[in-house]
Amino acid sequence: MKTCLKNKWVVFSLVSLLFLSFSEQAFGSNTLREIKVFLNSGINVMLHGDRFIAKDASSGTELLPITYNGNTYLPLRAVAEATDLEVTWDQRTQTIYLGDTEQSVQPQNDRIVQLTTEYGRPADKYRLASTTPHLLNRGPGKTFKYGYANDRDFQMNLQVYVTNNFEFETLKATIWVDDTKNDAGNYTTSKPRIEVYNERNEVIHAVPNVAHKNFYEIEVNIADVKEVRILVDGTYSVIGDPVLIK
Repeated sequence: MKTCLKNKWVVFSLVSLLFLSFSEQAFGSNTLREIKVFLNSGINVMLHGDRFIAKDASSGTELLPITYNGNTYLPLRAVAEATDLEVTWDQRTQTIYLGDTEQSVQPQNDRIVQLTTEYGRPADKYRLASTTPHLLNRGPGKTFKYGYANDRDFQMNLQVYVTNNFEFETLKATIWVDDTKNDAGNYTTSKPRIEVYNERNEVIHAVPNVAHKNFYEIEVNIADVKEVRILVDGTYSVIGDPVLIK
């Protein structure tokens, strides 16, 4: 869920939930993952025309915004209370209520995680639409928010490695296939491939009849795979908005 505060995007997610005045044990150790983030003192947030400074409710300490993978995160409780929303924590369902608590949420284990550099590599192939849209959005009619793509000087297929360690069950992505042409006007790869491999270099998924300048949706079962390798032929190919599902 996103809300816009005077042209600054505030993203409410699991990262921002960590700022709530609940103990770490309240969330359960199997739902928390250690990541590297940056405290960002250069961001100003305006709320209804006034500068908003997030503070810890008990100590009054200023809580700086966090920047992670191109998104900005603010403490959920501070933002909610500044906008007159009551915050309620339900330990049983691991749910945070903003405002009304009449409707209950049933516990569920499924979660969707963006395939960022936290799980995927090489990091220098990871793109954001906010910084390199020309590398990410190469096909017509679709706009990716993030993904993996080569730069124009890298004349080779696109390969992305995913560290799964049997944690996630499904890999999903939208793939754009395109390549350079030789002097005769022919594509460098005459028969492009979209293939997914396991750590034993076995093909676990292959898209049939792949053609240049087309989009393809993939959904691959990776529950029994420790290390995933995605291979897409074509210098200008893109692996767009990939996610891991548990």
